[in-house]
Amino acid sequence: KITVEDVSKKRSMDLRLLYGVAYGHSWFGKWGYKFCRGSFGVAEYNYNKAIEILSSLELDQIIQDFSNTDQCRDIKQIIRHCRNMSETQLVTIKDLLRFMLTVKFNFVL
Repeated sequence: KITVEDVSKKRSMDLRLLYGVAYGHSWFGKWGYKFCRGSFGVAEYNYNKAIEILSSLELDQIIQDFSNTDQCRDIKQIIRHCRNMSETQLVTIKDLLRFMLTVKFNFVL
């Protein structure tokens, strides 16, 4: 066993959270490493369950849930832009994050 501290970031977001939602594991999970004690100070089971729930959130529902907020226009624009660029259907936040983590593009709101 080894111990690592995952402090990698994508812009200001913890990469372990983005990768967790997009791929079901942290970025170093690509090489077979996994959490022994969970992450963010929570037990491994609770962390994995939270990642599973977050990954399954549907983009259309997210748009609807944010419809009465100031961020709605930006959220819609980002999702629409990514859906237009993607060759596959983006249905869940997992799909969107996988796409965003693999595509390099400049996007101005």
